Amino acid sequence: MERLIDWETELGRVDSIKIFLKNHPKSAVLKKLTTEMDALIAKGDNAAKTEIKELLKKAETRRKEIEYKEGLERLKKIKAGIKSGSSVPFSTNISIDDLRALKGDKLPPTLGHLDTAIEKYKKGHYYGSATKKHAAEIEATMRELFQKHDLGMHIEDDLLEKVFNSHFKNTFETGSSGGYSGPSLNADGSIKQSHSRLSAAHNLFDLGSTEKSNQLKIWQYEKYGNLLDHDKLREATTHNRATQYGNVAVRFKKDKVTCTWTAGDSLSERYQPSLVTDPKAVSYDDMYESKLPVKGTQTNDMTKFRSDNISSYLELQFHGDVTVDCVESLTFPYDLTEKAKSKYLGFAQKWKSIGTEVFYIKNGKLEKL
Repeated sequence: MERLIDWETELGRVDSIKIFLKNHPKSAVLKKLTTEMDALIAKGDNAAKTEIKELLKKAETRRKEIEYKEGLERLKKIKAGIKSGSSVPFSTNISIDDLRALKGDKLPPTLGHLDTAIEKYKKGHYYGSATKKHAAEIEATMRELFQKHDLGMHIEDDLLEKVFNSHFKNTFETGSSGGYSGPSLNADGSIKQSHSRLSAAHNLFDLGSTEKSNQLKIWQYEKYGNLLDHDKLREATTHNRATQYGNVAVRFKKDKVTCTWTAGDSLSERYQPSLVTDPKAVSYDDMYESKLPVKGTQTNDMTKFRSDNISSYLELQFHGDVTVDCVESLTFPYDLTEKAKSKYLGFAQKWKSIGTEVFYIKNGKLEKL
């Protein structure tokens, strides 16, 4: 037990390399290094600990080399996909530097200082010891979770036609929010500095002062959603506190939106957002010490993950334009074919006409329109 406690940091780093190797089984260098590290762990003495640190440096350097090469290939595919209009799969990491290279001056302004915001958070009191200790495990688990499940949001069925004729709007554009009550804008069109979402956005994304002269355009601020279970029926029939924002589950095409996340409502500012394509442990904090998604946490059932590893819902922050073209599917929690729902059936048919998949629940089963 003494050896395991003493080696906890190194063991976590080794596990992270093994997880990476599982997804990159052709790397002979990493295979050799992990075999050597396992042998040293079995020895368990101080000399072995010194040696394993050197092997970890080599393994982590090799991992960075592989990730860099993958990043270059990924950017080529993304750029080619944009030119051809094809869909690019959501898979390996896309960092903030990747996004800068890809989007250039079109990078959403809310993300311009994300990396510095993360570094500042790491130095603050919310980033606790348990989260730091399990950082590699948390990040590996969250990568799996985001690959398996859906980026979405809940909206009221009555708003579907408005969105169809416009775009998805943030709290400053709509003047409503689950976390703030009161008018959003001053007479001159600037956002009231008393708006809690304004101060949260500027703090979470390191945007500086909330004074009028330093505010973004209202439509440039982030929009909010949550991570949805890929199993549409399970998601629709299991309690999710995010349904307070709307009864229809909207799922977005992963290659069409740019998202950050936090393990709960970011209005509290207890968590620091990080990209869903490059998740960081800072998006958790030690208030979840007994729920941290360490190695072995199941990721197949999002509804169970919510119950076991967070207190409410896993919040997503959408950056940049979110239009109807970004929508993959809509799921209504009721039978659209009922006469009383004819108005919403009409809305649904409009969405279907532009290629959106539409689902609904009938007699406890998932049906497709």
